[in-house]
Amino acid sequence: MENALAPWRTTLAAAAVIAATNLVVLAVGHLAGADMRVAQTAGSTATEVGVGSVLLMSAVPAILGGLTLWLAARHGVRAWRAVGWLGLALGVLTIPMPFTVQASTGTSLTLASMHVVAGLVWLTAVHRAAVRQHDRSVVKVFHHA
Repeated sequence: MENALAPWRTTLAAAAVIAATNLVVLAVGHLAGADMRVAQTAGSTATEVGVGSVLLMSAVPAILGGLTLWLAARHGVRAWRAVGWLGLALGVLTIPMPFTVQASTGTSLTLASMHVVAGLVWLTAVHRAAVRQHDRSVVKVFHHA
């Protein structure tokens, strides 16, 4: 049962660290003068990117990553590592997204930084969990020998 919960423990821990770190990035963006206002198109009403939206947009991708991790977990440690790298790749590949909306340069840079942070934290969390899973499986082999 403990192994079955490992992907979700990893996901919850990663989501919490991603959210907290992205809140720090938000604060740094504000301190640097980013107005954190985004409009989908020119002339549309701008909305402010605040704590709630950062928490939501940090948690949802992490939970989707957790679902992917849960599905991959039965395939062993290599699958865990692949899901970690997939998360980083998605974080990096989505860097351009904040530059496709109407926002100040500071706001776009702040939001792009959040994508990088999310990918790096996800990779780190999943790889650390993969090492723990590997260590547990090695211990089981020696105990059964």
